[in-house]
Order: sequence, then structure tokens, then C-alpha cells
Amino acid sequence: AGVAPNKMVAKIASDFRKPFGITVVQPHQIRAFIGPLSLRKIPGIGPASERRLASLGYQHCQDLWQVPLTKLKDQLGENMGQWLYWRAQGVDHRQVQVSRQRKSIGLERTFASDLSDRSELEAILDSQLDELLLSLEKRKLWARTWTLKVKYFDFKQSTRSKSVEAGVQLSRDSLQRLFLELLDKTEAGPKAIRLLGVSASNLIG
Repeated sequence: AGVAPNKMVAKIASDFRKPFGITVVQPHQIRAFIGPLSLRKIPGIGPASERRLASLGYQHCQDLWQVPLTKLKDQLGENMGQWLYWRAQGVDHRQVQVSRQRKSIGLERTFASDLSDRSELEAILDSQLDELLLSLEKRKLWARTWTLKVKYFDFKQSTRSKSVEAGVQLSRDSLQRLFLELLDKTEAGPKAIRLLGVSASNLIG
């Protein structure tokens, strides 16, 4: 993990002590930390950019500290020159996003022993649907796509999905029928299964 005053330095720091270490860079340490680093360490600098910069005599971040911004813009272009001028000094004003929009909600259950009894599978599926709907209700979300996941006794896996039109909110009974239809499209029953899961995606707030 990397801890630093901005997103870019934290990202670079996170690579230093993988897989279980942590690197902390305090504000007054940024220039000392980033100066000796290869320009390739800056996220966004790939092999081609690295070769181009090396041809101009720039290999480390500190190589750019004495280069005027106007010169960098002439050499690299307006946007790239300005971007690299600040990144090489460890300056990054982008906001850190502390949360992401949830893309799906789901749950699954692995059985202690493989199941093939259809009525038992339907009962478990019915219970999972209730849990899924409760999770959606708590978050005040609905979904357009509903997915059933099955893992068989031989560890092979299949998923079946169905989407509904935008603006359509199915009743619980309709969703129950939908998931039973999805179950019919698998080999569950004739083929014993060890995991059953349901999920909702294409979420609508």
C-alpha cells in the first residue's frame, strides 16, 4: 500500500513493498522520493514515451526540474509538456474518489454436499431471491438484469441471465418465475451442483 499527499505519489509508493508492505511519503518528502525515480514510474508513461524522453536526455524525474515549462511544451506538445512538468515534481491535483458506483449485487451459497433434488434447489433459490430483493430495497435500487450462477459437482460453471426493458419493475412472483426459467436452462437436477447464486446488475437508483 502507498500513503501520500496525492493520488500519483500514493500509486507509485504502493509498488515499493509488494505484496504486504506499506510506504508512507509525507509532504516534505515528495521531491526526495520522486526525484531519483525513472520517468517510467509515472503512471501514464509507457515504453514509447520513455524512449522518446530518453532521446531528449530525460531519464529521471529530477532531470526535468531545471527544464523550463515552455521548453517542455515545445518538445512534447502543450498538453503533454505541462502534464509531465508537474508530475515529475510529484504534483497531482486530481481528487481521490473514495467510493465507486456499485455495478451489481449478488449472493451465492456453496453446499456441504452436492445437490440434485429439484424441489430443494427451488427452495434455496426462493430464499436467495428474498435476500437479494432485501439488499436492493435497503440500497433503494432496482435492476434490469438478473443472473443465475450454477457450479456443478465437477466444478464446471454456467451462468444464465435475462434483462428487462428500462422502466419495467418486476414483481416478486415474476422474478421467481424468471429465476426458475433460468434454472431450467441449466443442467441443475440431472447434474448435481455444489453452488447456487443469484445477482442483479444494470442497477437503477
